[in-house]
Amino acid sequence: MSNVLRRSANATVKKKVPPGIRLRRYCTMVAVRPGFRCAPSGLQRCFYAHLRARGYAHNYVLVACARKLLIYANTVVQRGSPWVEKPIAP
Repeated sequence: MSNVLRRSANATVKKKVPPGIRLRRYCTMVAVRPGFRCAPSGLQRCFYAHLRARGYAHNYVLVACARKLLIYANTVVQRGSPWVEKPIAP
């Protein structure tokens, strides 16, 4: 999900990202940030704290949270059921 440089023996070329993917990447990152900062259930917040405690970088954890959020959304769409938020059991 990042612009990684491709290096060859002669030149360093910036990776080209198609315009549609750039917009989707931006939208998922914008959707993830409130998920781990402000969500009342705290599911994304717990996942974020867990990965940060294991020593992963902030950007790496953001991508992991974005993937997890997309998995949740795809599951809801595939099942055809409405989103039901359940609190985490103590």
